[in-house]
Amino acid sequence: MLSVSRVDDFDLPGEADLKVYQRLWIRKIVGDRGGYRPRVLEIGPGTSVDLVDHLQFGEYWVLDAAPQWRRAGVRVIEGALGEVALPRDYFDVVCSVSVLEHLQHEDWPAAAEALRSCLRRGGLSAHCIDGKCRGRSGDHFEQMLLWKEFLLNTGLTWLDPPASLSSPSVFGDRGVWSMSEAAWRRWWASPGDEWDQAGRPVSINLAMTRPRFSPRRVLYGINRRLQGA
Repeated sequence: MLSVSRVDDFDLPGEADLKVYQRLWIRKIVGDRGGYRPRVLEIGPGTSVDLVDHLQFGEYWVLDAAPQWRRAGVRVIEGALGEVALPRDYFDVVCSVSVLEHLQHEDWPAAAEALRSCLRRGGLSAHCIDGKCRGRSGDHFEQMLLWKEFLLNTGLTWLDPPASLSSPSVFGDRGVWSMSEAAWRRWWASPGDEWDQAGRPVSINLAMTRPRFSPRRVLYGINRRLQGA
């Protein structure tokens, strides 16, 4: 599943921050596709605790380089993705909001291995990435789309067949939800920036799964059976 934030996804107030949309999207995809009482790992939640408050989960873990909250029953691991040990083949859900786009290129291999190995087969990997559309920042949207290639290289596959996204198709679509100018000025604006020129923030949403069967293992098993026939 690869999508961009849309107006009809949620009924949001006009001054909603991008994070409001993204937290709602993660909550919905985990609730719909995460399974019954899942083991959840959230990467870099900062001060956000809404998943704990709104989802029924079996276990809830947090991985954060600088944890900003602790809650009874929630296991907090201090560290960065790819730098600390995580249990292998363990989590039903691994999710993040506005995290992956901040990884440095040299950290990608270790982060990719961590994302793949800690997720059980058949588990859900769901992530929201900040993007900007329209204005002179159109190239930023294309750069953020490169993250789908990063996640595919982890050995994950799409949860559902993805839509085809590109900056021209998104920029001309009035159904795309972007953070309002009032919210942008409150949360994102830098001196001298203009909303239309700096790019209207949107969310790029990705939902993937770890295949239940390894093709390599399946072929190995078939060859063993043929050799024994």
